[in-house]
Amino acid sequence: MYAINKKDVPSLMEKVAVFAGKEIATRLDMNNSDDFPLDIWKKMAQEGLLSLGIPVKYGGAKIACDTLVLVGEALVNHGHNMGMALSWIIHLLASGFMIGKFGTPPQRAEYLPKMADGRLTAFLVSRENRNLAVTEMMKLDFLRPSPHCMIRLENCCVPSSGKLGREGTALEEMARPCRALEDALLNGPVLGGICRQMELMLHALRKQGVTPADDVMRGLGEMETWRQTLRWMALEAAKRMEERGGKSESETLLMSFRTMAADCESLAEQVMERSGIGMDGELAAMTKDIRRTLELLRGADPSRQKKIGEKIIVRKESNEHIKH
Repeated sequence: MYAINKKDVPSLMEKVAVFAGKEIATRLDMNNSDDFPLDIWKKMAQEGLLSLGIPVKYGGAKIACDTLVLVGEALVNHGHNMGMALSWIIHLLASGFMIGKFGTPPQRAEYLPKMADGRLTAFLVSRENRNLAVTEMMKLDFLRPSPHCMIRLENCCVPSSGKLGREGTALEEMARPCRALEDALLNGPVLGGICRQMELMLHALRKQGVTPADDVMRGLGEMETWRQTLRWMALEAAKRMEERGGKSESETLLMSFRTMAADCESLAEQVMERSGIGMDGELAAMTKDIRRTLELLRGADPSRQKKIGEKIIVRKESNEHIKH
C-alpha cells in the first residue's frame, strides 16, 4: 500500500463512513451477540482497514496516530458499534506497534502480511503449542461482539526466533508505551460513541413532538461544546504522542479527556432523565459501552495523578511574591 498523508484524510474518512454504514451498522444483532463476525473482519481487511499502521513493505499503510483516532471515531459513529472498533484497535497494536516496531525482519515478513490481510491476529507463541491453553470466550454484556478470553502459558518452550524486542525491555519499551497508545486510540471510538449517542437522543426528542424545556436545551448545548472540545483534545494528544518529548503533555491530555468524557456522560444521563427519553435498545447499548470503556481507561488515573502531585509538591517555588 502507501503512506496516508493529510490530503488523503478526507477521502479516507468518507471511505470508512460508507463502509461502516453499509457493513457494520446494518448488523443489528451485534450489540447482543457473543459471536465475532469474521465476514465483516475479512471485509475490513479487503478495505485496507487492518493494514493501517503496518509498514508499507509488508503490505501496510503508514498513517499518523491522530488519523487513526479519526478512523476509530468514524467506525463507531457510522457503524453504531464500539466492540468492532475495539477489536480493530487491538489488531493495530499487535501488528503495527508490537511486531512492526519490535519484530525482527523474519518475524515481520512472516506475520505482518498475514495480519494486513486479516488472516492472523495471534502471538509469537504458536497457537498450536500444546502447553498454551486458551479458555472459552468470556461472555461480557458490553463491547460486543469483541471477543475476550484468557490464555495460560505453562512449561511453554519458546524458540529464540520467537523473542520480540530486546531482552529484558518488554515492560518499559513495549508494554507501557503500548498501553499509552491504546489509551490514545480508544479516544476515537469513545468520540464516535458520544456522537452516535447524541444522534439517538436528538431523534428521541424530535419524536416527542414538543419543544424541549430550557434546561434540556442547555444540557444539549453543553454536551455539544464538550464533544467538540473532546475531539480537539483527542487529536492533540495523539499528535503529541508521536512528538519527541511530548509524552508528558499527551498523558495529561489523555487523563483530562477521560475526566471530561465521564462528565459528558453524567450530563447525558441528566438530559435523558429530564426529557423523559427512554434508555433502551441501541441507545442503552451505546451508553453502556461508552461508560464501561471510560471506567476501564480511568482505572489507573488516580495513581498517575498522585505521581504528578508528588512531582509538583517538591518543585521549587518560582513565584517570589508569595509571602509566608
